[in-house]
Amino acid sequence: MAVVIKWFRELIHDLSEAEKKNFLLYLTGSDRIPIQGIKALGFTIQPTTDERFPPVAHTCFHLLDLPRYKTKERLKFKLLQAIQQTGLIWSDPPIDRNW
Repeated sequence: MAVVIKWFRELIHDLSEAEKKNFLLYLTGSDRIPIQGIKALGFTIQPTTDERFPPVAHTCFHLLDLPRYKTKERLKFKLLQAIQQTGLIWSDPPIDRNW
């Protein structure tokens, strides 16, 4: 699992600022860093075995279920998939200006 966590850290580091905000939103339910700093998040990575699924965030507990992916590319694909889907869920609905 250590190698998957290493890949995870590298991938997070390489994300754009917008993707990092979306990751925070995915992990915590907020795209803002706490006033105490990023270390105040204190999230936990919990290994899982089924790599068919993307990582699963438990926002209330700052817990990330991270499958033991066999390649860094697979981890990147699944992580970005999860982050992008969260962005779709949390995006603002279109404004209806005909009311």
